[in-house]
Amino acid sequence: RYFDPQARRPGLPPGVAALVDEVQTDHIHVHLVNTDLTEAREVLLQAGGCAEHEFGDVRAEGEDGLEAAPQTVNDRYLRVRLGPAAHARLRLGLKRLAHAPTYARPRFD
Repeated sequence: RYFDPQARRPGLPPGVAALVDEVQTDHIHVHLVNTDLTEAREVLLQAGGCAEHEFGDVRAEGEDGLEAAPQTVNDRYLRVRLGPAAHARLRLGLKRLAHAPTYARPRFD
């Protein structure tokens, strides 16, 4: 699930597109694209529709196909900043059913 932290609302920020192209029991692959040529955007990702999962290790794949070193998240939420006209392909490690489901919104600060 996606949130726009600037507008403090559910959904993707204006000019941001997302594509989930792989879902496995222990990870998912997400492509994020900022189509705005002049403004950076932030997007907040939630692990699961009701925040019941948890992100583990996150790896970003660059345009050259090389993967960056994994970063450990261990949280229900992940904030991603996309520069102007930038994109990111993320491999998000997933710990399934790590939390009780909740409809509470994330903190946007």
